[in-house]
Amino acid sequence: MKSSVFNTDDMKKSGNYSIAYFEKDSTRKLLPRKHEGRTDVLGAAGIIESSVEDMSHWMIAQLNDGMYLGKQVIAARAIKETMVPNIIADKEGKYDELSNALYAMGRFVQTYKGYKIATHTGSVDGYYSSLTFLPALKLGVFIILNGEAGGFIRTVMTFPVIDRLLALSNTPWSQRYLADYKTFLDLDKRATDSINATQVKDTNPSHPLSSYAGTYTSSIYGSMKIELVNDTLMISFRKVQASLSHFHYDRFVTKAAGTDLPEFRLNFLMNNKGVIDSLSISLFGDPVEVFVKK
Repeated sequence: MKSSVFNTDDMKKSGNYSIAYFEKDSTRKLLPRKHEGRTDVLGAAGIIESSVEDMSHWMIAQLNDGMYLGKQVIAARAIKETMVPNIIADKEGKYDELSNALYAMGRFVQTYKGYKIATHTGSVDGYYSSLTFLPALKLGVFIILNGEAGGFIRTVMTFPVIDRLLALSNTPWSQRYLADYKTFLDLDKRATDSINATQVKDTNPSHPLSSYAGTYTSSIYGSMKIELVNDTLMISFRKVQASLSHFHYDRFVTKAAGTDLPEFRLNFLMNNKGVIDSLSISLFGDPVEVFVKK
Protein backbone atom coordinates (compact mmCIF):
# COMPACT_ATOMS: atom_id res chain seq x y z
CA MET A 1 0.00 0.00 0.00
CA LYS A 2 2.23 2.75 -1.33
CA SER A 3 -0.18 5.65 -1.75
CA SER A 4 -2.17 5.48 1.51
CA VAL A 5 -1.52 8.34 3.95
CA PHE A 6 -2.69 9.43 7.38
CA ASN A 7 -3.52 13.09 6.82
CA THR A 8 -5.02 15.37 4.20
CA ASP A 9 -1.85 17.42 3.75
CA ASP A 10 0.11 14.37 2.62
CA MET A 11 -2.71 13.40 0.29
CA LYS A 12 -2.62 16.81 -1.38
CA LYS A 13 1.16 16.67 -1.74
CA SER A 14 0.76 13.66 -4.01
CA GLY A 15 -1.04 15.82 -6.59
CA ASN A 16 -3.27 12.85 -7.43
CA TYR A 17 -6.44 13.02 -5.38
CA SER A 18 -10.14 13.64 -5.84
CA ILE A 19 -12.08 16.70 -4.69
CA ALA A 20 -15.24 16.30 -2.64
CA TYR A 21 -18.42 18.12 -3.74
CA PHE A 22 -21.67 19.24 -2.14
CA GLU A 23 -25.04 20.50 -3.38
CA LYS A 24 -25.55 24.15 -2.48
CA ASP A 25 -29.33 24.12 -2.92
CA SER A 26 -32.21 22.45 -4.75
CA THR A 27 -30.73 23.38 -8.14
CA ARG A 28 -28.44 20.34 -7.59
CA LYS A 29 -25.44 22.32 -8.76
CA LEU A 30 -22.26 20.81 -7.37
CA LEU A 31 -19.63 22.96 -5.68
CA PRO A 32 -16.19 21.85 -4.46
CA ARG A 33 -16.05 21.28 -0.73
CA LYS A 34 -13.52 23.51 1.03
CA HIS A 35 -14.22 22.80 4.68
CA GLU A 36 -12.20 20.00 6.26
CA GLY A 37 -13.70 18.83 9.51
CA ARG A 38 -11.59 15.74 9.93
CA THR A 39 -9.21 15.71 12.85
CA ASP A 40 -6.43 13.41 13.99
CA VAL A 41 -8.38 12.65 17.19
CA LEU A 42 -10.48 10.28 15.07
CA GLY A 43 -7.49 7.97 14.98
CA ALA A 44 -8.13 4.64 13.32
CA ALA A 45 -11.82 5.51 12.97
CA GLY A 46 -11.20 7.81 10.07
CA ILE A 47 -7.80 9.24 9.22
CA ILE A 48 -6.58 6.98 6.43
CA GLU A 49 -6.76 8.28 2.86
CA SER A 50 -6.25 5.51 0.37
CA SER A 51 -6.82 4.53 -3.26
CA VAL A 52 -8.68 1.80 -5.10
CA GLU A 53 -5.38 0.11 -5.97
CA ASP A 54 -4.11 0.10 -2.40
CA MET A 55 -7.45 -1.12 -1.08
CA SER A 56 -7.46 -3.96 -3.60
CA HIS A 57 -4.20 -5.29 -2.13
CA TRP A 58 -5.63 -5.11 1.38
CA MET A 59 -8.83 -6.85 0.25
CA ILE A 60 -6.86 -9.68 -1.37
CA ALA A 61 -5.11 -10.33 1.94
CA GLN A 62 -8.42 -10.23 3.80
CA LEU A 63 -10.09 -12.69 1.42
CA ASN A 64 -7.14 -15.09 1.58
CA ASP A 65 -6.98 -15.42 5.37
CA GLY A 66 -4.13 -12.94 5.64
CA MET A 67 -2.02 -14.36 2.80
CA TYR A 68 -0.61 -11.94 0.23
CA LEU A 69 1.84 -12.85 -2.52
CA GLY A 70 2.60 -16.11 -0.77
CA LYS A 71 3.31 -14.52 2.63
CA GLN A 72 1.21 -14.50 5.82
CA VAL A 73 0.99 -10.73 6.39
CA ILE A 74 -2.01 -10.87 8.76
CA ALA A 75 -2.67 -13.69 11.21
CA ALA A 76 -5.57 -15.82 9.99
CA ARG A 77 -6.97 -16.02 13.52
CA ALA A 78 -7.05 -12.22 13.70
CA ILE A 79 -9.15 -11.96 10.56
CA LYS A 80 -11.46 -14.70 11.85
CA GLU A 81 -11.87 -12.81 15.13
CA THR A 82 -13.06 -9.69 13.30
CA MET A 83 -15.98 -11.72 11.94
CA VAL A 84 -17.29 -12.80 15.37
CA PRO A 85 -20.55 -10.89 16.15
CA ASN A 86 -20.74 -8.95 19.40
CA ILE A 87 -23.99 -6.99 19.32
CA ILE A 88 -27.17 -6.66 17.27
CA ALA A 89 -26.75 -3.61 15.04
CA ASP A 90 -30.08 -3.74 13.21
CA LYS A 91 -33.15 -4.98 15.08
CA GLU A 92 -35.61 -3.71 12.49
CA GLY A 93 -34.55 -5.81 9.51
CA LYS A 94 -35.91 -3.39 6.94
CA TYR A 95 -35.53 -5.50 3.80
CA ASP A 96 -36.29 -9.18 3.23
CA GLU A 97 -33.12 -9.62 1.16
CA LEU A 98 -30.97 -8.78 4.19
CA SER A 99 -30.86 -10.48 7.58
CA ASN A 100 -30.53 -8.41 10.74
CA ALA A 101 -27.02 -6.97 10.87
CA LEU A 102 -24.68 -7.97 13.69
CA TYR A 103 -21.69 -5.81 14.59
CA ALA A 104 -18.41 -7.70 14.88
CA MET A 105 -14.98 -6.05 15.07
CA GLY A 106 -14.88 -3.20 12.60
CA ARG A 107 -17.48 -4.73 10.29
CA PHE A 108 -21.13 -5.70 10.09
CA VAL A 109 -22.00 -9.34 9.46
CA GLN A 110 -25.28 -10.50 7.91
CA THR A 111 -26.66 -12.43 4.94
CA TYR A 112 -27.69 -11.06 1.57
CA LYS A 113 -29.97 -13.32 -0.44
CA GLY A 114 -28.55 -16.32 1.39
CA TYR A 115 -24.87 -15.32 1.16
CA LYS A 116 -22.88 -14.25 4.22
CA ILE A 117 -21.47 -10.76 3.80
CA ALA A 118 -19.21 -8.57 5.92
CA THR A 119 -19.48 -4.83 5.34
CA HIS A 120 -18.37 -1.46 6.59
CA THR A 121 -18.54 2.10 5.37
CA GLY A 122 -16.43 5.24 5.69
CA SER A 123 -17.52 8.88 5.77
CA VAL A 124 -15.44 12.02 6.18
CA ASP A 125 -15.45 15.50 4.63
CA GLY A 126 -17.63 14.63 1.64
CA TYR A 127 -15.86 11.35 0.84
CA TYR A 128 -17.78 8.09 1.23
CA SER A 129 -16.78 4.47 0.85
CA SER A 130 -18.36 1.05 1.09
CA LEU A 131 -16.50 -2.23 1.54
CA THR A 132 -18.27 -5.58 1.18
CA PHE A 133 -16.80 -9.08 1.47
CA LEU A 134 -18.40 -12.39 0.57
CA PRO A 135 -15.85 -14.61 2.38
CA ALA A 136 -17.10 -17.99 1.13
CA LEU A 137 -16.77 -16.87 -2.49
CA LYS A 138 -13.58 -14.83 -1.94
CA LEU A 139 -15.38 -11.90 -3.50
CA GLY A 140 -14.96 -8.24 -2.49
CA VAL A 141 -16.58 -5.03 -3.67
CA PHE A 142 -15.12 -1.62 -2.81
CA ILE A 143 -16.80 1.64 -3.80
CA ILE A 144 -15.68 5.25 -3.27
CA LEU A 145 -17.75 8.38 -3.89
CA ASN A 146 -16.91 12.07 -3.51
CA GLY A 147 -20.30 13.71 -2.97
CA GLU A 148 -22.69 14.17 -0.04
CA ALA A 149 -25.40 11.95 -1.53
CA GLY A 150 -22.82 9.16 -1.58
CA GLY A 151 -23.84 8.19 1.94
CA PHE A 152 -27.02 6.76 0.48
CA ILE A 153 -25.79 5.66 -2.95
CA ARG A 154 -22.90 3.44 -1.84
CA THR A 155 -25.12 0.55 -0.71
CA VAL A 156 -27.32 0.93 -3.78
CA MET A 157 -24.24 0.45 -5.94
CA THR A 158 -22.90 -2.56 -4.04
CA PHE A 159 -25.92 -4.87 -4.10
CA PRO A 160 -26.59 -4.66 -7.85
CA VAL A 161 -22.91 -5.53 -8.44
CA ILE A 162 -23.32 -8.64 -6.30
CA ASP A 163 -26.58 -9.50 -8.07
CA ARG A 164 -24.93 -9.37 -11.47
CA LEU A 165 -21.77 -11.23 -10.47
CA LEU A 166 -23.77 -14.06 -8.91
CA ALA A 167 -26.68 -13.97 -11.41
CA LEU A 168 -29.17 -13.27 -8.62
CA SER A 169 -32.66 -11.84 -9.01
CA ASN A 170 -32.88 -8.10 -9.62
CA THR A 171 -33.98 -5.92 -6.71
CA PRO A 172 -35.02 -2.26 -7.22
CA TRP A 173 -32.41 -0.90 -4.79
CA SER A 174 -32.08 2.40 -6.63
CA GLN A 175 -35.79 3.18 -6.32
CA ARG A 176 -35.84 2.15 -2.66
CA TYR A 177 -32.89 4.28 -1.66
CA LEU A 178 -34.04 7.25 -3.71
CA ALA A 179 -37.24 7.19 -1.65
CA ASP A 180 -35.15 6.92 1.54
CA TYR A 181 -32.99 9.85 0.44
CA LYS A 182 -36.02 12.05 -0.26
CA THR A 183 -37.44 11.13 3.14
CA PHE A 184 -34.12 12.07 4.77
CA LEU A 185 -34.10 15.47 3.05
CA ASP A 186 -37.69 16.09 4.12
CA LEU A 187 -37.00 15.14 7.74
CA ASP A 188 -33.85 17.27 7.77
CA LYS A 189 -35.82 20.29 6.54
CA ARG A 190 -38.55 19.67 9.11
CA ALA A 191 -35.97 19.48 11.89
CA THR A 192 -34.43 22.79 10.79
CA ASP A 193 -37.82 24.43 10.47
CA SER A 194 -38.86 23.21 13.93
CA ILE A 195 -35.70 24.66 15.49
CA ASN A 196 -36.16 27.98 13.71
CA ALA A 197 -39.77 28.06 14.90
CA THR A 198 -38.53 28.25 18.51
CA GLN A 199 -36.89 31.62 17.88
CA VAL A 200 -38.19 34.38 20.14
CA LYS A 201 -38.40 37.46 18.01
CA ASP A 202 -37.21 40.96 18.94
CA THR A 203 -34.83 39.91 21.72
CA ASN A 204 -31.32 41.17 22.40
CA PRO A 205 -28.15 39.68 23.88
CA SER A 206 -27.88 40.21 27.65
CA HIS A 207 -24.36 41.67 27.34
CA PRO A 208 -22.33 43.78 24.91
CA LEU A 209 -20.92 41.59 22.15
CA SER A 210 -17.41 42.08 23.49
CA SER A 211 -18.42 40.14 26.63
CA TYR A 212 -18.87 36.97 24.59
CA ALA A 213 -15.38 37.10 23.04
CA GLY A 214 -12.70 34.85 24.44
CA THR A 215 -11.27 31.35 24.34
CA TYR A 216 -13.51 28.56 25.62
CA THR A 217 -12.16 25.10 26.40
CA SER A 218 -13.49 21.57 26.77
CA SER A 219 -11.58 18.56 28.04
CA ILE A 220 -13.15 16.54 25.19
CA TYR A 221 -13.03 18.89 22.21
CA GLY A 222 -10.22 21.30 23.06
CA SER A 223 -10.42 25.05 22.46
CA MET A 224 -12.98 27.20 20.69
CA LYS A 225 -12.25 30.87 20.05
CA ILE A 226 -14.89 33.61 19.83
CA GLU A 227 -13.74 36.97 18.47
CA LEU A 228 -15.46 40.29 17.84
CA VAL A 229 -14.60 41.53 14.34
CA ASN A 230 -16.28 44.65 12.96
CA ASP A 231 -19.20 44.32 15.37
CA THR A 232 -19.73 40.65 14.42
CA LEU A 233 -18.91 37.63 16.54
CA MET A 234 -16.72 35.08 14.78
CA ILE A 235 -16.14 31.46 15.78
CA SER A 236 -12.90 29.57 15.20
CA PHE A 237 -13.02 25.87 16.00
CA ARG A 238 -10.56 23.44 14.46
CA LYS A 239 -10.79 24.27 10.77
CA VAL A 240 -14.14 26.08 11.00
CA GLN A 241 -14.12 29.86 10.80
CA ALA A 242 -17.54 31.46 10.48
CA SER A 243 -19.62 34.42 11.58
CA LEU A 244 -22.24 34.07 14.29
CA SER A 245 -25.76 35.46 13.94
CA HIS A 246 -27.92 36.36 16.91
CA PHE A 247 -30.79 33.86 17.25
CA HIS A 248 -32.39 35.06 20.47
CA TYR A 249 -31.32 36.08 23.97
CA ASP A 250 -27.80 34.64 24.47
CA ARG A 251 -28.02 32.12 21.66
CA PHE A 252 -25.97 32.56 18.48
CA VAL A 253 -25.82 30.37 15.38
CA THR A 254 -23.70 29.94 12.29
CA LYS A 255 -25.43 30.30 8.93
CA ALA A 256 -24.52 27.05 7.21
CA ALA A 257 -27.23 26.94 4.53
CA GLY A 258 -25.70 26.90 1.04
CA THR A 259 -22.20 26.15 2.38
CA ASP A 260 -20.22 23.04 3.29
CA LEU A 261 -19.79 24.25 6.88
CA PRO A 262 -21.42 22.48 9.84
CA GLU A 263 -24.19 24.36 11.61
CA PHE A 264 -23.29 25.38 15.17
CA ARG A 265 -25.75 26.65 17.79
CA LEU A 266 -24.07 28.24 20.79
CA ASN A 267 -25.78 29.05 24.09
CA PHE A 268 -23.70 31.45 26.18
CA LEU A 269 -24.04 31.03 29.93
CA MET A 270 -23.58 33.37 32.91
CA ASN A 271 -22.22 32.67 36.36
CA ASN A 272 -23.91 33.87 39.56
CA LYS A 273 -22.20 37.27 39.15
CA GLY A 274 -23.81 37.81 35.75
CA VAL A 275 -20.56 37.29 33.82
CA ILE A 276 -20.45 35.24 30.60
CA ASP A 277 -18.14 32.41 31.62
CA SER A 278 -19.09 29.41 29.47
CA LEU A 279 -21.09 28.18 26.51
CA SER A 280 -22.93 24.98 25.68
CA ILE A 281 -23.11 23.38 22.25
CA SER A 282 -23.93 20.06 20.60
CA LEU A 283 -21.18 19.32 18.08
CA PHE A 284 -21.72 17.00 15.12
CA GLY A 285 -24.77 15.42 16.73
CA ASP A 286 -22.94 14.58 19.96
CA PRO A 287 -24.41 15.21 23.43
CA VAL A 288 -24.34 18.79 24.66
CA GLU A 289 -20.91 19.84 25.94
CA VAL A 290 -20.01 22.87 28.08
CA PHE A 291 -16.93 24.92 27.11
CA VAL A 292 -15.51 27.04 29.94
CA LYS A 293 -14.08 30.48 29.26
CA LYS A 294 -10.43 30.96 30.14
